[in-house]
Amino acid sequence: MAKADGVAMKKLRIAVSLITVDNDYQIEQAAAAEDAARRLNVDMRLFYADGDSIEQSQQVLRLVLAKSGDRPDGIIFEPIGAPALAQAARRAADAGIGWVVLNRQVEYVKQLRQTSNAPVFIVTNDHREMGRVRGRQLALCCRAEGLFCTSKARQKPTRAHCAPSGFTRPNRQTSRSRL
Repeated sequence: MAKADGVAMKKLRIAVSLITVDNDYQIEQAAAAEDAARRLNVDMRLFYADGDSIEQSQQVLRLVLAKSGDRPDGIIFEPIGAPALAQAARRAADAGIGWVVLNRQVEYVKQLRQTSNAPVFIVTNDHREMGRVRGRQLALCCRAEGLFCTSKARQKPTRAHCAPSGFTRPNRQTSRSRL
């Protein structure tokens, strides 16, 4: 056990649940989590759900429902699909397990933060601002009048659905080009 001011402290146990091992971004997230765990002397267990939201839900629920001595102190996960494990989050908060959602805005976090003694939060990008940055970069590269084309890959909103709206705004303000 580590000591802080002469008092023995329990080593933190964190579970990290990622979507798949078949994605470069996910592999980099895992490497960064492992590096941080080593530097901070945290016991980290890494899980992959193989792109299956049911598998991810079962993995996380097993962690939350484990005997108190076997539970992690916190769960960090990138959700697969829309539900984002709201029930598991409530159970984790009730059990005093910290809950961190990666790359997704979920409504239940605000309520949990008001009722939980454990930390509950979201870590994500500002996709609208990312779109604005891309738009400003394109406008600077192409100051002459022109026409640009962009496309959306999905019909349903995704976590990046705000980027195109951010992308179009600076082009109208900084150049005569049209998107």
